[in-house]
Amino acid sequence: RRRARDDNQKTRVTKEMDTWEAIRFQNKARIVKIAEDNAPPEKKARLALGDEAMREEIFQLFARRDLEGARIDYWRMVDLRKELGNPSEADVKRVLANICTFHRDGDHARHYELLPQFKSST
Repeated sequence: RRRARDDNQKTRVTKEMDTWEAIRFQNKARIVKIAEDNAPPEKKARLALGDEAMREEIFQLFARRDLEGARIDYWRMVDLRKELGNPSEADVKRVLANICTFHRDGDHARHYELLPQFKSST
């Protein structure tokens, strides 16, 4: 009985507002929206790179050398997106599908590697 009584109790309270309270409430909502519009640039979505521009940047990333002078042949998606300025994963995958191989297992699992025909050009 107690559970039934507790379940049937109203938990919300209705409050009557006069006109001025309603206006203040609406203004608060507007202020929050204005604050979101004035967010710092890193919070806003970046403009998407074109496929060709992204492809060129990916080639530049694969041509990079590490501290020992060896070329970086394998990249994770997270690292690629970070270096490219966080474009959407779908956009990066669309470009990578034409120029890279994705390793699902082995020593370089979950890494991308340039196709052999593109390795010589970088």
